[in-house]
Amino acid sequence: MSNAPVQGLRGRRAMRSLWKMTLTEMKLYLREPIAAFFTLAFPVMLLLIFGSIYGNEPVALFGGRGTVDMSVPAYMAMIIGTVGMLSTSIHVSTSRELGILRRYRATPLRPWVVVVATIVVNFVMTFLGTVLLIVAAKAFYGLRFEGDALGVLAGFVLSALSFFSLGFVIAGLAPTARVAQVAGMIIFYPMMFLSGAAMPKEI
Repeated sequence: MSNAPVQGLRGRRAMRSLWKMTLTEMKLYLREPIAAFFTLAFPVMLLLIFGSIYGNEPVALFGGRGTVDMSVPAYMAMIIGTVGMLSTSIHVSTSRELGILRRYRATPLRPWVVVVATIVVNFVMTFLGTVLLIVAAKAFYGLRFEGDALGVLAGFVLSALSFFSLGFVIAGLAPTARVAQVAGMIIFYPMMFLSGAAMPKEI
């Protein structure tokens, strides 16, 4: 007798659980105003502040590119790092500290559903923050792009998954949410400043 109907039923149940868990995680993310602010609003604010100061006229220092042209990729990296190393680590460690993850273990909910839902929500918020940033840069400063769009998209996805993984590692090693927050900041901010994400290395 074939097990296909049973497996199909389990698959549909898993997808429904994933969908509901993703919606729940999204609501929890949006209820944290600080996380939403630094993902969606803060990069755009930086763009508008420095764009109003320096504009986006091509300069020799940046190889004929404008300040905004050089800043947008850096701000994209900032969004990915903020969501991955700060939001993810703090959220997961807080859920563990409050006993939420332990309660999930007492339900039919499978662990991979929680992990995938968290990754999906983080990726959606990272993507939305990036889209808002690019739209603002194009609308206000005429952002120029001459690269490979597919290459940028692939790099974006791989970078996001890499930083999300680091966030899970920090959450798994940190005994409390406060320690996870401090550890994430200690690792993330030196990376941000030394990589040129906070300020172009040419300067």
